[in-house]
Amino acid sequence: MNLVEYLGTEMRSFDELPFGAVDSAALAELAMANPCGIVPMLPGDAVEAAGVPFAGAADGAGFAGDAAVDSAEVVGIADATSTRAGCLPEGDGVGVGGDAARADAAKVRRGAKGLLGLLRGRGLPRRAEADDADGCALTDGDAPGFRDLLRAECFPGMFEGLQPDKLKETLYALAASPRFRSVRLRDAASVFDEERQNQFFAVTYVVPGRFAYLAFRGTDTSITGWRENFNMIYDYPVPAQKQALAYLLAVAGRVDEPLYLGGHSKGGNLALYAALMAPPEVQRRILRVYTHDAPGFRRDAITQERWEALRDRIYRMAPQESTVGLLMDTLVPLHVVHSTGVGIMQHSLHTWEVNPEGDGVFVDAGSLADGALSSAASMAVWLDQYSDEEARKIVESLFAAIEASGAHESTELLMGGVKTIGYIAQAARTMDVPHRDTLVAALAKLAEIAARGAVGDFAVSVGLRKRDDEGDPDALVGGAT
Repeated sequence: MNLVEYLGTEMRSFDELPFGAVDSAALAELAMANPCGIVPMLPGDAVEAAGVPFAGAADGAGFAGDAAVDSAEVVGIADATSTRAGCLPEGDGVGVGGDAARADAAKVRRGAKGLLGLLRGRGLPRRAEADDADGCALTDGDAPGFRDLLRAECFPGMFEGLQPDKLKETLYALAASPRFRSVRLRDAASVFDEERQNQFFAVTYVVPGRFAYLAFRGTDTSITGWRENFNMIYDYPVPAQKQALAYLLAVAGRVDEPLYLGGHSKGGNLALYAALMAPPEVQRRILRVYTHDAPGFRRDAITQERWEALRDRIYRMAPQESTVGLLMDTLVPLHVVHSTGVGIMQHSLHTWEVNPEGDGVFVDAGSLADGALSSAASMAVWLDQYSDEEARKIVESLFAAIEASGAHESTELLMGGVKTIGYIAQAARTMDVPHRDTLVAALAKLAEIAARGAVGDFAVSVGLRKRDDEGDPDALVGGAT
């Protein structure tokens, strides 16, 4: 059973079958769709609710007190004028966490307003998805559901990404599902800035009185989005991570429901960063964070204490031949799911096999494939060879080659097959000597490490290990335990 088949056959309500990993995958997948003005934008004045969680956070996480707030350069939430009126009533939170939850939400709402200036200060343009594209915006006062997105005139700009047809199937399945019929969409936020190499989108799905799920979009097909991914190797936090935290804090001040966070690929990294860096009054409201084949963080970027605060509420998943989900460090256990895809196509959520028993989880693959384990260890050893400055030069050289190739979207490279080699080879001949030499040397080093084999003790030290001979579940592949 795949993701769309699950949506078409699971008829139970969230009261009968609580929200789970497959539900998260469906909502994370739909976050790739451009709402084209149908979903209300997060109003700028709502960001005043975000507060300042950074004071005293000099723990190596990228912020160090109020001075760091002044330099954080968090940007990108829509102005108040861009939101459609009548999004959702604030409500009184009855039945949702009781007085303690309402008190925590009120504390967030009273937070300092300095972050608002950081979020709105640069006035970056939003992509077309934030606009009233072709008159698609709703005119009634109700928050939209999935069926409201079914507007054929909006489809040309709605379904993008690496698998637009699968994305459309997901929307139709969600719109038809009784399980998701009460879900309301709100508080979309979008940033796309080529100059700052920044791509960010998030949206909140609310089941009134039950929960709110904050979905963070993974990398889109733009070269800009992929560049920000690679920047994570040497830069922390990148703009999208800062925006994810600000988004969580803003939405936490607007809803009283308990919170789920999730995302696929880079989106999972953003969800995890936001949750780990949130203040305690927001973390207490988080039921679970779902990451679907998401990269981790630079070593020692996030303290052990922060990991421990949410360790039991982080559900990390990756397929058996994962590449993306094993990059960098994520210090929580990994649930290896079975994928019907081959190689990089296992990254697609539509290849993940759903447990037919109907409990809302994916089929357990038991352990990573040997090739995935070897590749992850080789990549980790390779990255350890370079300082941040050296890594920056390598990334710049790589994207100089991509730019020289003439590719405008990642699909031209990722789906190019053997043509991809030609793109890069041709580009290398036209690059300036410093960029060419840097890239060639780095790739030669990676090939050498891969040929030598790097699994061994290093893989064990970072928790990239398989079940032991006894089948001990504690020996599942995962982060440090």
